[in-house]
Amino acid sequence: MSRQARLFVQAVCSMMALTAPVVADEPSSEANTYLEQELARKMPQNWQVHVSRRGGDLVAFLMPPYQEAFDLWYEPGQLRERMLALCPPEDDAIWHKLAPGQGILLEPTVGGKSAEAMRLTCPHSQTPPA
Repeated sequence: MSRQARLFVQAVCSMMALTAPVVADEPSSEANTYLEQELARKMPQNWQVHVSRRGGDLVAFLMPPYQEAFDLWYEPGQLRERMLALCPPEDDAIWHKLAPGQGILLEPTVGGKSAEAMRLTCPHSQTPPA
């Protein structure tokens, strides 16, 4: 084995040894997948959703079609109502998949841009509006 190849293998092994504890501590994506599937089931068919962890919380990025998203952006009351209706009810299995103190946040996205100022925290004891 050449010197370069040996150095490369050593570097890769060192990197794996250093990152293994971090990978092992990463929370399972089971909650992410579950939430994404549940939101997709509740949302209008032409909307998209992507769920990822931010800090200790799950953030669901909601992507309505561009024109609808743009219209909702300028109707914050209606946007808030639509997002609240997507929040899981208090007896939903997702709450058992989260660690204590973790929350679910919904964030609308328009044309690939989102704003933390428009984020909504799903209350754990929420019953969705009819």
